[in-house]
Amino acid sequence: MLRCHQKKTKSKITMWMTDFTCEDAICPRNRGLNMSSNFEGIKGYKFTNWSKTFRCEPELYFEPTNHDEIRKILHEAAKQNKKVKVIGEGHSPSDIQCTPDYMICLRKLNKVLNVNKETQQIKAQAGISLHELHQEALKHGLAVSLMPSVSGVSLGGLIATGTHSSGVGYGILATYITGITLMDAQGEIIKCSKTMNKEIFDAARCHLGALGIILDITWQCEKPYKLRSSRKAGKLDE
Repeated sequence: MLRCHQKKTKSKITMWMTDFTCEDAICPRNRGLNMSSNFEGIKGYKFTNWSKTFRCEPELYFEPTNHDEIRKILHEAAKQNKKVKVIGEGHSPSDIQCTPDYMICLRKLNKVLNVNKETQQIKAQAGISLHELHQEALKHGLAVSLMPSVSGVSLGGLIATGTHSSGVGYGILATYITGITLMDAQGEIIKCSKTMNKEIFDAARCHLGALGIILDITWQCEKPYKLRSSRKAGKLDE
């Protein structure tokens, strides 16, 4: 759930959330718009990344709630010759999320779709955060193997940007993905894994937003575990 904070100044009230900033009266939540019934999208939306180093104002901002709404946005973008950018939680320290055209946020597509305790795999929508996924995993006696420096990143976002954890014996977080469902620019849904559409699967695990829209991800978990922290001094040549 998003937390909205207010900072009062002499001339205005600035409201910010995890990955975007709404100033004065342009915040969509101030206007009470419901994206599920407002296909036209939101105008005047101002996006800023988490570190507030990059900002943009897309022509239209969308928060779709199902695959059909995403498909309609893509078809409309094609008609209007507009580019589409999908954002996660805005933690990338670059302008990779910014666009002057159409922006889509998948935060309303954040449900767990399936839990397989035998294979220890969880299938979830791309808008769910890693923190939310971990909480759901614990309910079923499972745990996420790796965590990055922040847990508020979305699943779709973390595989887009090659998010990593630490330790020389581990791969990036995307190496724990066993299946992906995405939608291409024509609105077609493609399922891929190590055994199905493998070339697309490999590309999707670090796609930088250039391959389509990630709809859901199947994540390989493990049994819950405990961590032990230790510190010691050492020389650089060691």
